[in-house]
Amino acid sequence: MNKEYKARTCVKRNRIKIKRIHALISISNSSWFLIIKKEIKKILSIVQHTLLYLPKQFSDIMEKKIIVAKKVQQSILYYAAFVLNCLKEQKAKHHCTNEEQSTY
Repeated sequence: MNKEYKARTCVKRNRIKIKRIHALISISNSSWFLIIKKEIKKILSIVQHTLLYLPKQFSDIMEKKIIVAKKVQQSILYYAAFVLNCLKEQKAKHHCTNEEQSTY
């Protein structure tokens, strides 16, 4: 596989992850969550901007930037999963079923 193909595949995967996180963070309207939601959206927009404007020719510097963007996104995914679990616990107090809790 050449570097350009790898990068394009990475960009596609990351776009899917970004869409998934946007869906996750739009779940809740509770006031404590709004601040977290705002911060995650800021970070996501920066990462998304980086991924959308990757040049076709890659240098060592660009590859390092991609690695950093991947690490940032990975930590966002872990954080989003943590937030989602908190939301599920909050919903469980009201009306969550066991099936909903085991979906993620």
